[in-house]
Amino acid sequence: AAAGERAAGRGAMAGASSDTGVVTSIAFSSDSKAIASAGGILDQSAIILWDVAKGQPIGQPLMAQRADVTAVAFSPDGKFLASGSSSDCNACPEGEVAIWDLTARSYTVQRFSGEGSAMHST
Repeated sequence: AAAGERAAGRGAMAGASSDTGVVTSIAFSSDSKAIASAGGILDQSAIILWDVAKGQPIGQPLMAQRADVTAVAFSPDGKFLASGSSSDCNACPEGEVAIWDLTARSYTVQRFSGEGSAMHST
């Protein structure tokens, strides 16, 4: 799609749907070949990796965090993805930071809690 079409929302990703509800964060990989989108509601939160050229998901959604995923960021080499979740509501579990190994599609999680434990940027 031409740059003007992308700006108007008519490019390859324009019709893409995450099926996770509200999208709360997106990030481009450093080579601009992939996008990570995060969203959902509580235990339905997911991260979807997208092939930018094809406008299609790459594999299955990444699901591990127990609260709303509100932030995602790729490592500079594109091999890892950091995701943060929010615990800024009474019904939400602790906030978490997950580091995803995108090759193995595995993760490690660091949980945090306390007053105002919300992650809105990575």
